[in-house]
Amino acid sequence: MKSAFSFEITAQGAVITFESGISFSIIQQELQQHTEEAKNFFSGVDLYIDLADRKFSINQIDKIIEIVQNYKDVKNIYFARNHTSPKKPTPKIKGPQKRETVFIKRTIRSGQKVKYPTNIVIMGDVNPGSEIIATGDIVVIGNLRGVVHAGAGGYREAEVLALHLDPTQLRIADLISRPPEDEKSSKKEVPEKAFIENNNIVVEEYNI
Repeated sequence: MKSAFSFEITAQGAVITFESGISFSIIQQELQQHTEEAKNFFSGVDLYIDLADRKFSINQIDKIIEIVQNYKDVKNIYFARNHTSPKKPTPKIKGPQKRETVFIKRTIRSGQKVKYPTNIVIMGDVNPGSEIIATGDIVVIGNLRGVVHAGAGGYREAEVLALHLDPTQLRIADLISRPPEDEKSSKKEVPEKAFIENNNIVVEEYNI
């Protein structure tokens, strides 16, 4: 039977690659089993999870993070696509190299600033007075009420997604949007996504 994932050690750290054509339930089962049998497998190294061409939902990504955190003493967890593939020519304005993702499992409090040249996923709230800056996408699995800047550097395909999207300022690439004062208290408690369309920042409901 084909394994659901494989491992590779690189100069940057350890890479887990998920195989195509295998269901998420099998991936989840085998990954959970490996963390139980080899808790020290990735101790002291950065762990890169290569999604290849697979598409996972937010809930599935959340579950993967929960499982791999069972490995003991992993330094940082990153998500990437084709992490070990040779670099291809890219345009001058682009998103994060190799589409890597930094995961932060905590609330970002007032006065705190988070900035990475990658996608950023916050598993917690982003409070007013805080600031999140990413060259790629920003995903907040919680309430987003601070300042966010996705696509920093000019990447206009970047998106901002949150379970409750109510930022004090939202910026994507070179465009800035502020929520109207009379709408702040009446916003629906549903996941929303912000992106650029026709040179404007558009916000729409997001179905998870």
